[in-house]
This record gives sequence, structure tokens and C-alpha cells, in this order.
Amino acid sequence: MIFFNHLIYYNRKMQYFWSVKESIRHSGVIERIENDVVFVKIVQLSACSGCQAKSLCKISESKEKIVEVRVPDVTAYKVGDPVVVTGTASQGTKAVVLAFGLPLIILLSVLIVLTQVTGDEAKSALIALLVMVPYYVVLYICRNRIKRVFQFSIRK
Repeated sequence: MIFFNHLIYYNRKMQYFWSVKESIRHSGVIERIENDVVFVKIVQLSACSGCQAKSLCKISESKEKIVEVRVPDVTAYKVGDPVVVTGTASQGTKAVVLAFGLPLIILLSVLIVLTQVTGDEAKSALIALLVMVPYYVVLYICRNRIKRVFQFSIRK
């Protein structure tokens, strides 16, 4: 009975974890508009980009990313408009799990099992790395389905 109570508690916690409504915002500029999709260029800065010594240490970094945002009325936006792209924190969590969490679990599981079965660490490590290829191929094939999960909004 205690096990089931813990299971129910854990399930409720995970439902809350996946439904967090906090938002992540990035400022950006509209790069182009096609059909009902607005392409926004955002600059993602590293944590040390605001440091006073960044010009001396050479490890600060910024990356430009293009985010696709479906909007009902594209006539409200023009190329070059500054906008704010918003997504939920739970989307960020899901992205991290898909990109890093599951691959890590798969990699370690395959590595441990194969090492126990074969006893050859080198072959086990190579096969565990090769197992990642189908995982990322499946992610690539499902990219349109994944795009529907990761919906962003914009505002001026």
C-alpha cells in the first residue's frame, strides 16, 4: 500500500513538473515572414557575456538562433520589428530531456548491459555510441511532430 501511495505522489509531482507555466523570454528581431510563420532571430548569450573581463578571457560566447513562430495574423508584423519570443519553462525541460536526458540513460544502459554480457569495454562503448545514431535519426524523422509540442508566441 505504501508503494502505491508513493507512486501516486510521484505521478502528481511529475504532472506538476511537466505543466509548469513559468515562461522563458528572449528578445529578437523578425528576420523573415513566410505564409503564417514568422522567423525571429534571437541572440543567445553565455552566462559570462555580461562580465567586465569578457574581452580578456575570450571564453564568452553568443549564438544567433532562428525561432519559427506560427501566428494567426502575419500582417501585424514586419521584417526588422523587435519582438519578444516566449515559451514555457516546461518546454525547456522537455527539450533538455529529449536532447540530453534520454540519450544519457540509453547510452549508460547499453554500456552497462553490454559490458556485463561481453566483458569487453571497448566494444561495449563503441556499440553504445552507435546506438545513439538511431535515436537522433528518430528525433530528426519526428521533428515536425516535435515542433507541434514546442510552440512559441511572440509579441511586440
